[in-house]
Amino acid sequence: MPSLTPSLSNVLAVAAVAMVMLTGAAAAPGIADAAVSFRSASCAPANLSATGAGSFSLPKPTGAVTGDLLVVTLNKANVGTYDGLAWPDGHGWTALIGTSDTARSYYRFVTAGDPSSYTLLTWTSHSGSTAEIVGAMTAYSGAFTTTPFATAGAEVSGSGASIALPNTTSSYAGSMRVSIVAIGDDRTNSFSSGLTEDCDVESGADVGISSAHEPVGVGTTPSRTATQSGSGVWVAQTYVINSVPPCGTGGVNPSWPGSIAFPAVTLDGTAQTSSTTATLTIDDQTASGAGWHLDLTSTAFANGGYRLPDDATSITGVTPSAGAGRCSAPVNAVSYPVIVPAGAAPPTATRIFEAAAGSGAGPTNLAFAMALSVPAVARKGSYGAEWTFTVSSGP
Repeated sequence: MPSLTPSLSNVLAVAAVAMVMLTGAAAAPGIADAAVSFRSASCAPANLSATGAGSFSLPKPTGAVTGDLLVVTLNKANVGTYDGLAWPDGHGWTALIGTSDTARSYYRFVTAGDPSSYTLLTWTSHSGSTAEIVGAMTAYSGAFTTTPFATAGAEVSGSGASIALPNTTSSYAGSMRVSIVAIGDDRTNSFSSGLTEDCDVESGADVGISSAHEPVGVGTTPSRTATQSGSGVWVAQTYVINSVPPCGTGGVNPSWPGSIAFPAVTLDGTAQTSSTTATLTIDDQTASGAGWHLDLTSTAFANGGYRLPDDATSITGVTPSAGAGRCSAPVNAVSYPVIVPAGAAPPTATRIFEAAAGSGAGPTNLAFAMALSVPAVARKGSYGAEWTFTVSSGP
């Protein structure tokens, strides 16, 4: 930078203004409903040709919209021989619970490009008895997109008319318990008080399926039962759909001032410091527990062809405070002061705040103390720089 000494004391000033940009690596947005709600069900049997290639499909549940959670359970009679059989995880679904042909459950979220009907099973050939299949698909709004289920669920099997449904646990208020009963013939099924039945369908004499739901709070799901119209073998499943937890509406969301101004300095031939504060708010709504970090880089403070040293600015400290609805205070791993890197082009950013894993959920206000070092030979004028903050999930 130029080696110029002010010609007059106490009359020359440096006004430093930092224009702020902020970018972020935010998580995918969640669904901001307060609780999981049952939307509708699509349930149907199928008696398909005993020979050749085939498939089994179910219509999208009525009213299901983008972002809704779909869960489907299939019961396929183990009769005849299937070749090239592909279950739903071969058609864009994720396996949830169950590995037997009697009860396999899968899930997916509705997207804008979804069809009106979902192909769930395909096979290249089948021989022997008629292919009997039943499916129960249910749609729910308000599910937590990051972690849709509290656990992998629970499954039990047995025989007889009375069924003690398996229990599992719920992590958040406003969650939804779902129980499934898959049976080996055309018996009907009814659920005990507390559960609302969604489906009860049978296919021929070999397979049937029933499903029901119940809103639940935190803790172990209530004990419930089901009763068949006759005695026989069955498989029962229970899983819990997570509601959006506190501080879980989606993303790491920053807000910041449009500019940061350092007070003017009257040049007197000595090195001086101009100090200011600025508050940024980081709102971690991922509910991931991963923590987050904030990095900063800058162009050098410049006034035409003159510029201040690249190490002229520093973060001297920070005071975090809770924003409305914060879930946990951040545990910061950064020590101060931190020199803000600068250059003709912004160099590699440096870390100025780090919320450790398990901390910093929800909105936190960060009041940063900043210092600008003005050398004795600084030239008068107004200096500006562009600061780029980047906030990302994870420590």
